[in-house]
Amino acid sequence: MDYIIEFIKGSFPNTTEAILAVVFLILVAWMYKELRASYIENNKSDQQRLDKALDSYSELDLEIYKYIQDKSDLFSVIEKVSKSVVFLPTDLLKQYDYLKRIENDNELKEVLKEFQQGILKEISRLKFKQVDTIVSKNESVK
Repeated sequence: MDYIIEFIKGSFPNTTEAILAVVFLILVAWMYKELRASYIENNKSDQQRLDKALDSYSELDLEIYKYIQDKSDLFSVIEKVSKSVVFLPTDLLKQYDYLKRIENDNELKEVLKEFQQGILKEISRLKFKQVDTIVSKNESVK
């Protein structure tokens, strides 16, 4: 620590200049630390929201698949969609609103298949944005 103080004294023979330089350097270091912490916190928050959306979409995808295979009822599908509504893009929300009004079971299954394709596209889009994926393209699960 004494070396740093001696270096500053040698670089700035005038005490006022040395004090201003030290204050400026401390201010810059503090601002960098605060901005970096804010950036990391925002990134972490975004990743947590992305993970929640992926989890919600994957549950919804499974529930739609089970309904199409006659292993689940429509209420369960609607329940999963309602839990995913906060993450759904506008086009899928409109499609969801439309499918709630369908009476015919065969037509409902067809529209649900289209809806499921939209969910799968959204999963792919979000997975691409995910920073800490477990397995990358070049790795394989052993």
